[in-house]
Amino acid sequence: MITLPSGLPAARILDAEGLTRTGRPGSGRALRIALVNLMPRKEATELALARLLAGGGCDVELTLVVPGSYAPRTANPAHLARFYRRWPQVRDEAFDGLVVTGAPVETLPFTDVVYWREMREIVTWARANAGSTLYICWAAQAALNINRGIPKTLLPAKAFGVFEQHVLAPASPLTMGLGPRFPAPVSRHAGVCETALAACGLAPLARSAEGGACLVDDPDNRAVLMFDHLEYDADTLALEYERDLAAGKPAHPPLMARPGWSWRPYAALFFRNWLDRVEACRALRPAAAA
Repeated sequence: MITLPSGLPAARILDAEGLTRTGRPGSGRALRIALVNLMPRKEATELALARLLAGGGCDVELTLVVPGSYAPRTANPAHLARFYRRWPQVRDEAFDGLVVTGAPVETLPFTDVVYWREMREIVTWARANAGSTLYICWAAQAALNINRGIPKTLLPAKAFGVFEQHVLAPASPLTMGLGPRFPAPVSRHAGVCETALAACGLAPLARSAEGGACLVDDPDNRAVLMFDHLEYDADTLALEYERDLAAGKPAHPPLMARPGWSWRPYAALFFRNWLDRVEACRALRPAAAA
């Protein structure tokens, strides 16, 4: 179950699905999760991630956040003003976990991203204060760079489609229930060097032949790095393909290892596993800090 900002369009949809909980924010023992949403389609991303968090077996209270220096090109400013809080407004609050999304800035050097200074601050704050942070796609590349000094590597061509991910660490709590392989949407221009990961004592928990590392656990930095997009809806890849065509960018239809919304049950399992970690981390905190 999940508590969302009052009036959020996603709340109406999830309420009809029986996934929302009414109540005053900050009450009860719900996990406080901050969603730092850097994706262009704000409402679609809110709905997709809120649905997965709501189905994770824990009560969740979700706070929507963007960096203070973030200036959207496509998002409705009124939507942001009503439902989102800026990072400087929340950085002194307590959150059990964070989710930081990808962003359409992969081809830029990190330091050219307008909100890079704040991104560094968010990652540093999360390392010290959150039980666990889930970084997705570009955010995973950014967190790895900030925490470990590992650069991203631009791919020869965009990795785009639904690819089979091979589970390399079946004993990890994060891959529990996923089986030996699972499908995941991939939509990125960059990846990470697995040799550089190994030099830092890290290794992929899952990877694909087409996109390389999919999932990496960095417990020393309280970071879970998901380089791909299990949170995507059934039509997200198709919409991205149409967007790229309309913009005149080189584009090919998404390559599909499996038909349909094949990754949905695996996404639900993965998010349940991650929320279990967040809950376990909160249980270990001293009572005065909880």
